Amino acid sequence: MRTVLIPVLLMAACMPAAGQAGGAATDPSSLVNHAYTVSDTAFSNVVGQSVQAVRLPISYTLRSMEDHAWGATLHFPVSIGLHEFQASDAFGGELRENVATVSAMAGVEFQVPTGKLWVLRPFAELGAGTDFDDEEVAYIYSTGIRGVAEVPREKRLYRFGLGLDYDGATLAGGGPSDGFTTLETGLDVRFPISRSLASRGADWSVYAIRRRFLEALTFDQLNGETIELRNQNELGVTLGFDRPFGFWLLNISRIGIGVRFGEKLSSVRILFGVPF
Repeated sequence: MRTVLIPVLLMAACMPAAGQAGGAATDPSSLVNHAYTVSDTAFSNVVGQSVQAVRLPISYTLRSMEDHAWGATLHFPVSIGLHEFQASDAFGGELRENVATVSAMAGVEFQVPTGKLWVLRPFAELGAGTDFDDEEVAYIYSTGIRGVAEVPREKRLYRFGLGLDYDGATLAGGGPSDGFTTLETGLDVRFPISRSLASRGADWSVYAIRRRFLEALTFDQLNGETIELRNQNELGVTLGFDRPFGFWLLNISRIGIGVRFGEKLSSVRILFGVPF
């Protein structure tokens, strides 16, 4: 009897550890970084986690800089995300949990010319998101200022970009919050295309972006650990048109693809607009 009881007691002693891992896996909704999900259309892999996010860039131009001294654009982005969390349990097995999210935001961006080259673009967005499992609501917010200078040289157009953004999210009911601050610098070089595409004038570009997270971008894991990112680089190409494609409030005049790389993260970004 004692011989049989000893293995049973040993298994019982291991159960709390397995239960803790299982508990984390049954409530992965609290691990979702909503602020990162709504920032771009990107397919990202971090240690122990993958994020597939699609952002629909719905917008409406209130004032065009072509007709006024300054411009204003209303933004109504809708984002859909799929988050997969992975971890090892107490017995060396693998835990996997998936969380699907959706969010909607509203915001405004101003375009203010400064000097001969620069255009400043202060912006703010506010909205909410939820997941399809626990239906936990998160309040999402983003604000910052970006600047772009355009310098034509012969047939090329050089675009220089600077930006300082803050993106954050807070779970309703006093839950935990996520937030990160990004300092961004970029260079985009456009080249004309001699023939028209889809009955439109066109150009293509190559770009590079350097991001420094002044307040770390974090990803919570099933095993209780937190991955912090401080730096990220991006290289990509775009294709632009002089007249947009689209319908209603979804109008796209530039598309592209970029590869992000850095510490503990790799990502492919799909662009529906300018890279910065």
